[in-house]
Amino acid sequence: MKNACIVVIGHVDHGKTSLVRALTGIETDRLAEEKQRGLSITNGYAHKSYDAGTVDFIDAPGHEDFIAAMVAGTTGARAALVVVSATEGVCAQTLEHLAIAALLGIKTAIIAVTKADLLPPDLAARAVEGIKHALAKTEFARMPFVLCSAVSSDGLDALHAELESLLGQARGTSAPLHSFLPVDRVFSIAGRGTVVTGTLLGGMLTVGDAAALLPTGQRITLRGLHCRGEAREQITSGTRAAVNLRGVSVADVPRGAVLSVAGDFAATLCMDVALDLLSEQDKPPKHNEQLRVLFGTTQEVARIRLFAGGSYAQLRFARPVVAYAGQRAVLRKLSPPQTIGGAVILDPQAEPARAKDATYIRALQAAEQGDILRIGPALGAAGRGVFCLGDLARLARKTPDAARTALGCEFEDIGAGLMCQRADVERCKSLIIDSLERYHKKHPIKRTAPRSVLSMRDLSHALIQHACAQLEHSGAMFSYGAEVALCSHDPLANLTAPQSARLAQIECSFAEAGLMPPAPAVFDEAPSDSDLIDLLAQTGRLARLHNIALNKVVLLHRHAIEQAHIALSKAFPPPQSFTTSQARIALSTSRKVIVPLLEHFDTEEITRRTGDLREMNIPNGVFSDASN
Repeated sequence: MKNACIVVIGHVDHGKTSLVRALTGIETDRLAEEKQRGLSITNGYAHKSYDAGTVDFIDAPGHEDFIAAMVAGTTGARAALVVVSATEGVCAQTLEHLAIAALLGIKTAIIAVTKADLLPPDLAARAVEGIKHALAKTEFARMPFVLCSAVSSDGLDALHAELESLLGQARGTSAPLHSFLPVDRVFSIAGRGTVVTGTLLGGMLTVGDAAALLPTGQRITLRGLHCRGEAREQITSGTRAAVNLRGVSVADVPRGAVLSVAGDFAATLCMDVALDLLSEQDKPPKHNEQLRVLFGTTQEVARIRLFAGGSYAQLRFARPVVAYAGQRAVLRKLSPPQTIGGAVILDPQAEPARAKDATYIRALQAAEQGDILRIGPALGAAGRGVFCLGDLARLARKTPDAARTALGCEFEDIGAGLMCQRADVERCKSLIIDSLERYHKKHPIKRTAPRSVLSMRDLSHALIQHACAQLEHSGAMFSYGAEVALCSHDPLANLTAPQSARLAQIECSFAEAGLMPPAPAVFDEAPSDSDLIDLLAQTGRLARLHNIALNKVVLLHRHAIEQAHIALSKAFPPPQSFTTSQARIALSTSRKVIVPLLEHFDTEEITRRTGDLREMNIPNGVFSDASN
C-alpha cells in the first residue's frame, strides 16, 4: 500500500486541528495545555486510509512562536494541506508558512478554505476568489482550492478525493541514500522503555537493526517498530513510525537527534549550503551574522560566512548537528524573529574554507548542479589535484561505489581513498621530469636530487607520490633513499678530466685505507669532492654505514667490506659466536667502525645477533674459493 505524509499548515485559529479531526476522526491536540488554550503548540499526528493507501497528517502549529515545530512537521512531507479561513482570508502566518514550505521543497499543496458554514454561499465563493488573488504571487496559486467546513462536513468529500490523489504522486523532496529518521518526539512506555517517533527519510528500518543515535553517536538496537498503532517488522522511506529503542534512555535523546542504521552520517560543526533567499527581503544576511537555522527537527544558531558572489555560504555551528546532502533548511533572523530564506545543504560535513576561495566555490556550484563529472574535477582543483572519494560521493549523493563507476576511466585511484584525474597525473609527471632535468643540468655530477625539488605549491604531496610511482614503474626515474633522479641521467659521463682523476684518487684512498677510512676533512681540496664522494656511494663503490650511538656516518670501500666478511668467516666459522670486541680485534679496526659494520652485516643477514653475541650466517659454498 502507498502512503503519503502531508503537513497541515496555516494561520493560527483557521481551523487546522478541527479539519484534521473531521477528516480522520483523530484528535491531534494531545497536551492538556493545548486543549486548555485551544491552541496547538506541538505537531499533532493523524492518518486516514483510502483505497489507494494511507495519508499521514502532521498538524503543525499556526502561531509564529512555533515555527520550529512547523519546520519539523514539514520534514518528510510530500505535500501541504494549507488551511485558510473563509472569514479571515490569507493572513501573515499563512504566507510565512507557504514561504517556508516552498523553501523546504514542498511543491504540491491543497488549499482548504474552511469555515464555509459561517458565510452565505455567495460570500463564501467570493472569499475563495479573494484567497486565490492573495496567493497569486506564491508558488501555490495554481493548486486545487476546496471550499469546506469541519462543522457541516460540506466539501469534505471533495477534499478527501484531492488527498487520495496525492498517493499517486512522486515524492517531491530529495531523500538521503540511507536510513535517516529525525526524531520529533521521545517518551517512555512502562515495560518497553524509550520510544522515539519521526518520519523515515531514505532507506529502511528493521527490527533488530543495530543503529546509531546522532549527534552523540550512541549505539542502540531497534527493539520494535510501530506504524499507526500497528507493530511492523520493517518500515520504508516516507513512513511515519514509532521506534522502540534498546540501550538508551529518554534523557539520552537530545533535541535534533537523528536515528540512522548506516554509518554514512556524522555530526558536524560546519556545512556548505546554496542560499535561497526570499526576494522580498530588504536586508539579506551579513557576513558572519548569527542566524537561527532550522532543518529536520533541528534548530540551532549558526554563524553564516558568505562566499564571494553571495550564492553560497558556510554555516558554522556552536554545537554538533546532523544533516544529509540535499536536505533543505530555513534561515531566520534572531531579532526580530523573521524568516529570510532557505538553503540547500550541499556538504553536511564540510571543512572551514576561505570566503574568496574560487576553486572551492566551483566545487559547490558543481555539487548544486549534481553533475559528478564536474564535481570530481572541481574537488580536484580545490585539493591541488586530488580529492577524497567519500567527499565526492557525499556531494554527488551517491554511494562510493556508484560514484567511482560514474567517474569512468578518466580518473585514477591513488590509494588511501584518494582519486585524481588522469590528465592531472600526466601533467604532474611532466612537471617532475622538468624539475629533475633542471636539477641535473645545474648539478651534472650529482647522481641524485633531493626529493624536495619535486615539491610544487599547486600539486598535493599525494599526487606527486603517485606520479613518481608511475615514473619509477616505467623506468623513467628511480629513488635512492630520500633522493631521486632520472634514469637517463649519467653523472659519470658528465665528469671533466680533472674530476675523473679526482674521483679515482678518492676511491683509491678509501680502498687503500680498508677498515681505517680517512677523515672527511681530507677531501676538502676541491668544491666537487663531496659530490664525488656521493657519486661513489650512490654507484655502490663506497658504503655509508651509520654509527647511531655516535651519530656519525662511516664511509668504507665495498672491497674493504667484502674482505671483512671473509676475515670474520675465517676467524669465527659457524656455529662459533663472537663479541663486538672480538670482531674488532680480528679485523684490526676501531670501535667507531666495527659497530656500524656489524650492524650492516646484521641487516644484510650476514650475521645473526643474539644479545651481545653474533655468529656468521654463511650459505653453503660461499667463500669456498676464498679460503684456498
